[in-house]
Amino acid sequence: MTANRTASRSTRPSPLLHVLDLRLEVVTPLHIGNGEELIRNYDFVTEGDELVVLDIEAVYGKLFDTLPQDQWQRLANLPLNRVLATSGARDLARYRMPIARGASDEGYETVRAFIKDGFGRPYLPGSSLKGAIRTAFAMAYANEFGGEWIDGHVSETIQRRTRREFAAQSLDQDVFGSRPNSDALRAIRPSDLYAQTDDGHAPLELVETRVTKRNGTSTATIMVEAMPSRTVLHGTMTVDADPVAHLEAAQRDAWQALAEAPALNAIGFLREQSMALINREKRHHGGSAVAAEFTALERRMATLDADSTLVWVGWGTGWTAKTYGEHLTTSPLFPEVTRTFKLGNDRTEAGSFPSSRRLMYASERVVGPVGWAQLTISPRT
Repeated sequence: MTANRTASRSTRPSPLLHVLDLRLEVVTPLHIGNGEELIRNYDFVTEGDELVVLDIEAVYGKLFDTLPQDQWQRLANLPLNRVLATSGARDLARYRMPIARGASDEGYETVRAFIKDGFGRPYLPGSSLKGAIRTAFAMAYANEFGGEWIDGHVSETIQRRTRREFAAQSLDQDVFGSRPNSDALRAIRPSDLYAQTDDGHAPLELVETRVTKRNGTSTATIMVEAMPSRTVLHGTMTVDADPVAHLEAAQRDAWQALAEAPALNAIGFLREQSMALINREKRHHGGSAVAAEFTALERRMATLDADSTLVWVGWGTGWTAKTYGEHLTTSPLFPEVTRTFKLGNDRTEAGSFPSSRRLMYASERVVGPVGWAQLTISPRT
């Protein structure tokens, strides 16, 4: 009887997934684009120190309701600023945002929009964070196997003359696996991250950025919608309880040591990658004000606990933060890479590639980088 009761006693099943909490605090203005460019006097107008993005359907709906029908055709062919000057419809806005202090409020015709969900809420896609994590893992792998491993793959890629968007495919397959079902990071799934505000909408501001050369000269001005510093976003990350179970035998041996670490030690790899990027940017910018901003990031990193790191994510991070970076530029094959894939010209120096950065400006002066944030991954109790 006792034996039967013992046999029938239920035990709590082991979880299939672990859930971790994500907290991301914007450190320097963050832009994640949705591919849309807003056009001045059609999609937006400026009003004092604000950018007003208009609900075009509502604007013209009001006009068509209030004006004689014989004037409709004339209004439909007018630029929006001339329509608004006489209609009083400027209050019909989809949303408004402040223009960042010192940013230009004229001289540009387009603004790059921030990605938003179906309810108009700006958010950080989980895929953007997953991309940063993936690059950090790849760089750690490259650090371990060294230049000869990189050179072998680069040589093979050059000989195949593959399309540029697939140039790193053999490298990635060597690190993460050759098939989607056996991808080593399939076990890690960050959610989209949202700001927890009263109205559910993260704050945005209009930020001025410019393409800036190493000598300080700038060319194109690019205005972007950005989340300002101190914006805090929250989300979750699910991780398979056995994160290496889906791997092939050879892969499983290589990744087994990380299986017991939270999220396969993503924070540790991100810290290593971010410090390498900070040091590279400090060298690139020399003794300039931008270098001082990267020094401040370095100091901030030193204050973080084991669950947190800085991460460079989104638009403006550039080629270096999304590739194998210096492992490629220090390769003797890199000049051939730039020619084969049209990454530069004959005057491009491998050590300084890429030669330009996208930096934030205010009052005609460079302020610093964009896209840095502090990420914390916390196990749920």
